[in-house]
Amino acid sequence: MTILTTILGTKAMGFLLFLLQTPSPSAAQAGGTEFTITEMVKNMGPVAITVVIILLIMSVYSIAIMVERYLTYTAAKKQSREFAPRVAQALKNNRIEEAINISDKHRKSHLAMVVNSGLQEFRAHEQSSDISGEEIEASKLSVRRRRSSDYSVPCSASSTRSGA
Repeated sequence: MTILTTILGTKAMGFLLFLLQTPSPSAAQAGGTEFTITEMVKNMGPVAITVVIILLIMSVYSIAIMVERYLTYTAAKKQSREFAPRVAQALKNNRIEEAINISDKHRKSHLAMVVNSGLQEFRAHEQSSDISGEEIEASKLSVRRRRSSDYSVPCSASSTRSGA
């Protein structure tokens, strides 16, 4: 009991014991009040009842927001997982328009919205004369080089040291 008292503290333990005690039958018969929820509501004034109603409304509202956020993020996660492989395959085959159409179909996915914005910008620059086709091709080539270097096997630390 002393370990529990030190963990919870003496005030918390006293409050817990107060809540767990049962009212004596003689107190109820003698006209005393019991400490129950219904008795508390009966003894509340109009200000206290107003506060309780406001707190209940705010609690229901906050629970509704939590459920809505959970459903929204679950749907976004699901759509992002469906979107990523499909758009990757379209981009791998250099089908920009198809990738844009795929991202338009996945409106709940945050990933699709970001990729769509990038692809729209890429398409706008590809069709304009501000950036030449050579610069775009050079960018594509550098991306391919970067991808191929990502998959290369790194050298071990001992072979890169000089003289060691």
